[in-house]
Amino acid sequence: PPKDILRYFVWFSHILMLDTKAQENGIIFIESLAHIKFKDAVGLMPHEINAKIKRLTIGILPIRMKQMYLSNGPGWMKFLMAMMKPFMSRKVRKRVRMIPAKRDLQEELDNLVGRDSIPPGFAELEGNADESVILGKYIK
Repeated sequence: PPKDILRYFVWFSHILMLDTKAQENGIIFIESLAHIKFKDAVGLMPHEINAKIKRLTIGILPIRMKQMYLSNGPGWMKFLMAMMKPFMSRKVRKRVRMIPAKRDLQEELDNLVGRDSIPPGFAELEGNADESVILGKYIK
């Protein structure tokens, strides 16, 4: 439901703002697009929630995104990214990277962030991170 999406986004943003490591080092997003169909992606975020998140994030959310990796992207995702590229700043273009489906995701993430940064069970991968920042600190 749209209200839950907004609640989750605000909750997660606050956790990141209060995390010293995230503030000092920045954060890396890793998202699998394997199960997202085009029609779902177009309507993924209701307009009213999208507008509220934009107001929250544009210029006022002090979270530094170092990199965003998108894996298992369907064929249409390459086309969508190519269409969006001219409208993205050079800095954002450098930070958003697609991991091709033909590459081994475990090997790719081991090289990019290291197995010590991957929580056990994340995206069915092997990871050695001690704890998830969210689950370890805030959920007992």
